[in-house]
Amino acid sequence: MRPGTFDLRLYRGDSYAWRFVVWGNEERTAPADLTGAIPHAQIRNTSGGTPVVTLPTTIELPNTIKVDFHASQWVTWTLGRRAYWDLQVTYSTGRVVTVVRGSVYVDVDVTDSALLVDSSAPDGSPIVVEYPFDTPGARATERRVS
Repeated sequence: MRPGTFDLRLYRGDSYAWRFVVWGNEERTAPADLTGAIPHAQIRNTSGGTPVVTLPTTIELPNTIKVDFHASQWVTWTLGRRAYWDLQVTYSTGRVVTVVRGSVYVDVDVTDSALLVDSSAPDGSPIVVEYPFDTPGARATERRVS
């Protein structure tokens, strides 16, 4: 099974939150069971390279994984304008599944660029990404929630 694809398009210095809704079927009628699962997400310059950022992740049962990227994490950011990321889930059975992966694109900021202050999305809402969990090559879809 191949992971879904979701590219992170970041504006340096801003904070982000994404929610990945994981489904057990293509029709999106059967939530994947994430009970006891442990999510883990990282951004790296290259596959196998040193992690640039480990993203905080939490599970919201039954089938949602929240991934955060706080403005304070930019302080240790040591890469150019492009990197790679993925989100893996380790189930209580020991099964490891990469749920989603993608490229990371970074635009430089202007206002308060020396301060790297915390900011939130204009409407304060997270991005929700949904895709069928076991569908090879599925493309994640994005929508804002209020």
